[in-house]
Amino acid sequence: MYRRVVPKWRRAPSGARLPRDLVEAVARAAPHVERQACYGLAPWGLGTRLRVHLVPLGDLGLFERYELDARGFPHHVPFARLDHEAAFLAISTVAPYPIALWDAADRRLQPAWPSLDAFLGRLVAPGERSPGERLELALARGRRRVDDDRHADAIALLEPLGQRLDPSVHEASQAIRLWNLLGLAYRGARRFPDARAAFDRATRLGDTYGELNVLDLLLDELADPRAALAHAEAVRGKAFDAHGRIWLARYAAQAHLELGAPAQAEAELHAVAAAHAGHAQLAAVRRALATFAASERPGADGARAILAWFAT
Repeated sequence: MYRRVVPKWRRAPSGARLPRDLVEAVARAAPHVERQACYGLAPWGLGTRLRVHLVPLGDLGLFERYELDARGFPHHVPFARLDHEAAFLAISTVAPYPIALWDAADRRLQPAWPSLDAFLGRLVAPGERSPGERLELALARGRRRVDDDRHADAIALLEPLGQRLDPSVHEASQAIRLWNLLGLAYRGARRFPDARAAFDRATRLGDTYGELNVLDLLLDELADPRAALAHAEAVRGKAFDAHGRIWLARYAAQAHLELGAPAQAEAELHAVAAAHAGHAQLAAVRRALATFAASERPGADGARAILAWFAT
């Protein structure tokens, strides 16, 4: 049964009396807060729900538990603890009463919500999902639709989600996946300018796999090896992982082949094969190169010559 949290202490660590508006606002919110969980705390992931338990407003017991000198937090008072975490929330005594997070990992207050009202807007009842969790489920559905070539259905699902992305509750990694999935759906629907725009949205968030999607689009759908090669050179300095570097070399090599420069294509593939010998993605690149070699596209003959050594 819920027990009303009655403010026990009426002063901040600075000695100032707690504002009456703050005391009354917390008292009004208490029954609502105690039944819910908060989300939007970056250390645990923006979509992760954490059960909130209010403490008597101004009670310094949480400072004492973690051996904190209250004088180091003159304008904040403990507000709530987080279930099963070595962390708590503190609320400012200055309107609009922003809420900060303290956790044992770095032992300092970090801004969490700009006001008490903003915090109350980041609560979910038991059994409800946070926006981040709902987006995760939608991304899984979108992935299945793209994999099943249900591109129009994927677009219908993902386009509205892109319009509602909120960096305060959705992880950047989720936004990157959404834009890449939407780009693939647009590509399958042959909406190539929209596909490029979506991939570019992913790359602006720091994603390197979106750059590979752009290269694939330029080569296989738009048949523009010159633009593909220029793009490969422009992004070569980005922080690709081994997987990305292997595929970047693959796309650059194909562009060189189509432009009649097999020696440069071979140099690209020699370098990546030497740098990443034994990597599983080399086999995938070999298969892609074999498919290209079997085509009637410009440069296919050069690809067949490269396969003589690259496939060994």
